[in-house]
Amino acid sequence: MSEAEAAVLKLICANHGSMSVDDLEESVCVFNVRRIISNREKFVCCRSGGEHKVVAKTELRLCKAKVCQGCNNLHLCRKFLLGSCPSSRRRRGCQLPHQLKSDHNVPILVEHGLQELDRAELCTLLLQNDNFLLPPGSTTPNIRNDDILCR
Repeated sequence: MSEAEAAVLKLICANHGSMSVDDLEESVCVFNVRRIISNREKFVCCRSGGEHKVVAKTELRLCKAKVCQGCNNLHLCRKFLLGSCPSSRRRRGCQLPHQLKSDHNVPILVEHGLQELDRAELCTLLLQNDNFLLPPGSTTPNIRNDDILCR
């Protein structure tokens, strides 16, 4: 991922995962923003309320295995990522990792071009892309690849 693409992705994630294309072009000092957001692996363009918007997306997911033998997903506690893990306050602590920048996670974040995102930005990105993070009973994704729906 280029530095320009990473800057655009970070800005969109810092703005709750989506922005109007016009606001994005005004906010970022990057040449040819429209070319960058045409990358369908990282962005979805849609119309919402008559406005052209761009939504950040990723293929990255959290690992769901209790005991993982090695995977290309993030090893991170879901509740920690979402802001608060009640298990971490217990005497035995949480069984899942609370380190975003662990030896396992850093290469995966780099591979996906997400190493510059902080926890809140990464949480926003994963929430709108990984149904595993949605509350039970809620399986409606926030974005669709057909560029029609954009919440």
